[in-house]
Amino acid sequence: MAVAGVGFLSQVTNRIRKYCDDRGMSVKFSDAELLTYVQKACGTVFGDLNRADKFKPKARVPITFVESVQYYELPGNFGTFLALERLDPTTGEVLGEIIPRSPLHPRGPMIEFEENFLRTEPKWGYTEGPLYLKYVPRGDVTAFEAVGTAWSPAGVTVNTVVAGTVDRSRNAYVGYTLHTLTGAPWEKRNVVTYGAATQEFAVEPALTIVTGNFEVVPSGAYQFMELIALRTAWFLAAITVDTPRRNSIMAEYTDTMRGYRLDRNNGEQRRGGKFERKTRGRLRTR
Repeated sequence: MAVAGVGFLSQVTNRIRKYCDDRGMSVKFSDAELLTYVQKACGTVFGDLNRADKFKPKARVPITFVESVQYYELPGNFGTFLALERLDPTTGEVLGEIIPRSPLHPRGPMIEFEENFLRTEPKWGYTEGPLYLKYVPRGDVTAFEAVGTAWSPAGVTVNTVVAGTVDRSRNAYVGYTLHTLTGAPWEKRNVVTYGAATQEFAVEPALTIVTGNFEVVPSGAYQFMELIALRTAWFLAAITVDTPRRNSIMAEYTDTMRGYRLDRNNGEQRRGGKFERKTRGRLRTR
């Protein structure tokens, strides 16, 4: 028994069944159950990684603020707020950002987050175009593989789902990665907008493969596939009360997570993040 398709979901569930010895004609968990647990594990793994890493995956969505509106719906995968930016429409350069004020400020906090809405307090508008909400996307929005239609270099629309389910929340997949699964080599592109009603994806940079199947997965899903498989397998061993297998899987997960974090820490040092953090506010000129 195997999840349909050739992409991430098929590969990660095959690993999970191997680690849990859940293969053959009689399996304990259906494909649908496995995919539900993979979704849960993605949220846990990417949450652990993002909390320990300065260089997180980021997403931006435009919001047009008008004075008559106070509530603006957030993207379906909204995780951690980073900034509200004003961009140059030609170059994309950040020209400025809006910083929330204290809730006790006499003029109000300017922006607050309530459930799945951004609320302006007091109401205010911005007439020079949209502002861009920059945030860290969560990793628990459902991944899927599908047959594409209306292909173009700018994006694709879902025709038939092969594996997984497509989330119908607004901009749920912004900041995720779209992989083409037809031709060679497979292409990876950033999802910049997602139309929940039409299941249409716009990507950057432009695609050159514009036919066949594709998948949409959290950014870094292939890089951290082993962590996701181990975390899911650990949960399955726990609910089946297989204590020896659960303990051995958790030991392997811990060692693997430690290795990834060390790699990320080394990358941070090479990019100057550690130097910047340790010297912030201490540099002096003679």
